[in-house]
Amino acid sequence: MLIELGDDNRVRVTHHGLVDATQGYEIDALYTPTFRLSRLSVNQLDSAGSTATFGGGKCSIPSP
Repeated sequence: MLIELGDDNRVRVTHHGLVDATQGYEIDALYTPTFRLSRLSVNQLDSAGSTATFGGGKCSIPSP
C-alpha cells in the first residue's frame, strides 16, 4: 500500500496492525519507515487551526 502526500510524493506502508495507546485504547495503525513523522494527531492538527477531511478512503490535510 502507498500513501500519497500533498507534495505528490508517496511513502510505502510496510506493516499494519493494532498499537496500544494511552488509557487502554488500541489504534489501528500503518507503519511507514521512510515517513519522517511517526504519528499524526488529528486533535493537535485541530488545535493548531488545521483541518482534516476524511472520505473515500483518504484523509486530506491542506496546508495552512
